[in-house]
Amino acid sequence: MPDPLPTQPERLLEHAGWIRSLARRLSRDAASADDLAQKALVAAIEHPPAPERPLRRWFAAVLRNFAREDHRSETRRVERERRVARGESLPSTAELVERLAAQRRVVEAVADLEEPYRTTILLRFFEGLPPRTIARRLEVPVETVKTRLQRGLERLRQGLDRTYGGDRKAWLLALAPLRLGFFPPAPPLLEAALVNAKAKVLVAALVVLAPVAVWVALPDGEPAPTKVASAPPESPTAPASPRTPTAEPGGPAPAVRSELKSPAAPARASSGAPPPAVPETKPSPALIRGRVLDAEGNPRPGTRVGVRPNGPETVSGGEGRFELPAQSSPEGQIHAVGPELTTVLAGVFGGLGKREPIVVVAPRIDLGGRVVDEGGLPVLGAQVGVQIPESFRMKYREILDASVAVQRQATSDDQGRFAIPDVPGVAGMRLLAMREGFEAWDEPAPASADVNLVITLRRPGSADGLVRGRVVDPDGQPVPDAKVSFGFNVTRADEKGEFAFRMEEPGSANVRYGVVPETLIALKRGLLPARFEAPLQDGRPRWPSTVTLRLGGSPLSITGRVLDASGSPMVRAKVWLVDPTLFGRTNSLCHVENLLVAENPGHWRTVETDANGHFRIEGLLDRPYRIAAMDPATLLRIEEGPFPAGSENLLFRLPADALYERVAGRVSSRAGRPVPGAVVFPMCDAFKTELKGGGASTNHDKLAGVRTDAEGRFELRNVPRSLVYLRIEAEGLIPLEYGRGSELPRNQIEDLQITVDLRCHFKVELDDPASADAVSVLDADGKALTINIFYGNSRQENDRAPIVEGRSHTMAVTDAGRTLVLHLEGKEVNRVPLDLTPGKLKELRL
Repeated sequence: MPDPLPTQPERLLEHAGWIRSLARRLSRDAASADDLAQKALVAAIEHPPAPERPLRRWFAAVLRNFAREDHRSETRRVERERRVARGESLPSTAELVERLAAQRRVVEAVADLEEPYRTTILLRFFEGLPPRTIARRLEVPVETVKTRLQRGLERLRQGLDRTYGGDRKAWLLALAPLRLGFFPPAPPLLEAALVNAKAKVLVAALVVLAPVAVWVALPDGEPAPTKVASAPPESPTAPASPRTPTAEPGGPAPAVRSELKSPAAPARASSGAPPPAVPETKPSPALIRGRVLDAEGNPRPGTRVGVRPNGPETVSGGEGRFELPAQSSPEGQIHAVGPELTTVLAGVFGGLGKREPIVVVAPRIDLGGRVVDEGGLPVLGAQVGVQIPESFRMKYREILDASVAVQRQATSDDQGRFAIPDVPGVAGMRLLAMREGFEAWDEPAPASADVNLVITLRRPGSADGLVRGRVVDPDGQPVPDAKVSFGFNVTRADEKGEFAFRMEEPGSANVRYGVVPETLIALKRGLLPARFEAPLQDGRPRWPSTVTLRLGGSPLSITGRVLDASGSPMVRAKVWLVDPTLFGRTNSLCHVENLLVAENPGHWRTVETDANGHFRIEGLLDRPYRIAAMDPATLLRIEEGPFPAGSENLLFRLPADALYERVAGRVSSRAGRPVPGAVVFPMCDAFKTELKGGGASTNHDKLAGVRTDAEGRFELRNVPRSLVYLRIEAEGLIPLEYGRGSELPRNQIEDLQITVDLRCHFKVELDDPASADAVSVLDADGKALTINIFYGNSRQENDRAPIVEGRSHTMAVTDAGRTLVLHLEGKEVNRVPLDLTPGKLKELRL
């Protein structure tokens, strides 16, 4: 089917990268290539081809014609200049000897490359073979060829650096004439004599090093953006391993369930066909294309950006657009580079070929100062950070699915000093500070640089509405710095072992989760924790004037062994407590047993079995526990118990016949069309903490998956029969967890028919900002749909999304959305019909 001709210049420019790549093959240098590409684009706009003619073939023919015309003109010009040229214009003997020496050094650098890099470089740049052909010839994967090319180029540059004593500018200057064509034509006999093995190596080396040689032509000696000399990759970049993300700072509180990234290095579908891109996306496997905007949403040309850390850099052009070479790393972030600007929102690339990464920049200001208590004494270990306002992302009319806020945080030292050197100068920024045992600090951040700030943290005062107490050891001695939780709120005891909580503290974790605390827990590593349950009166806790929390003896442990179905020991199997004791919330939800082992252990803590399948779980209370063991290669797991703490030599054996040998099926849209290029991978809810009052916090585990083929089909091997579901992800889809909360249908396990929803974006702006404060979306049956707000590799899910100052986020729902509902103070105030298109942003001005 012919490629449709883009009628808008913006659409046409989507082909600019391909045109420029082809033009370089037909011309002498990059400048001529750009001229050719510009001529071809102008011709396409002024004299478009017939709709039935394939677009790329038309471009190829036009470029060849222009190249032939330019070549004829250049040949005539050179001949005219040769006839009238003076002998003095020719290079001197010294210059020729110097250039010959430069050639020799390049030849030696290429010849000195170790294998397999030397062969790969020669095949690519001397033989001119594309990576896929090289891969077939060498019988290695295409990605291996690309990696060898990148590493070979770097070794060449390092070799020349050594030859020139580490002075890169010296060898760049030496190679400049070779790159820019300052040599006169060689006589035919000499030219024939030079075509030997070493001369061929030289030609390849010049092509390899050409991009870096252009550096000397830039003004003020400023290095050009890093470029990688390689052909466009012929297979899509492998997506990255999923992680449980956190909500973006400055955004609304996330839904309790977490979101994941795609699995690492997915295998191909069983058909063996190269996976085509999902129709709704237009990623380039060879280049990362994005835009730079300022804090007001305006394009920002002339801004240097780069892949962090230590990746290639470039400068944005017209409309703030930029291009960067694709990296061997499957994912990463793009940030502003330089002393004047800093990044507000970083552009996220990789994985499933995320949408166009948008980098938002702002002027950089430096903040710093001291954190002290009420008496002016320094506070050690206070966390100080800045937070962008919730409404910041709402001002943008772009889809920000591939943008994530950059967190900036510092910890005060023993003098209370802190420094945050790259804060974005954005209106509405907040300065936050917190330390266990003190009330949180939350004030507007300075609008300009200030390194002499003083943040005064206060302990809860002696007044009504406080819960006070003291932590002591088994002998009744005070325990300084003991951790104490009051519901979800956490503090530390002072030097006298004393602590205090406010029963109602605005902005605290208890308020956010809607919890009325009934329990105090105190702990210190090496000792069993203390617990106090407040007596209830009329259903409400009644707290005494003070509480003494006495810690106990040493924590206990459980030991055991994990075997596979055949009875052999399982090495590196994951083992964990199914039902640990919830302590509170610090950086994340944390459990007593984890904190008795590590200072900041995270939500889900596992131990691994050794070479004999043995494990040991420490930090246990004197109570029974359920234990889970899992094979990380298949996600097959068992849960057994409860077992009393102190148990030893427990035996866990994974069951036989618990895996589906083959799971296969087809992924299609609601319209019944196949979805190629989607990633399908097994996943499980490995660990979950149930929260009082409803909801849960879940950690997931996953395996690498496969991509669907052109018919949307996929095949997986050795999938557990229970406790596992299939996750389906693609750029243009709302992620689906097929079989979550139930089981995969056994009678259709080799012919699953999975229907996915396409991702549709919309944004709301109100003429009267006071007319609504929230929005929801209904399908044709009046059922509320989940609204998704994507933040790079994570997302928030809610039935309603906020409207702040008359603006909403750029949000996404499924293609089943039919009605937009506006709400004010919890009540419906308006309904508007929705007409959404997958892959396009619908802006609603109401």
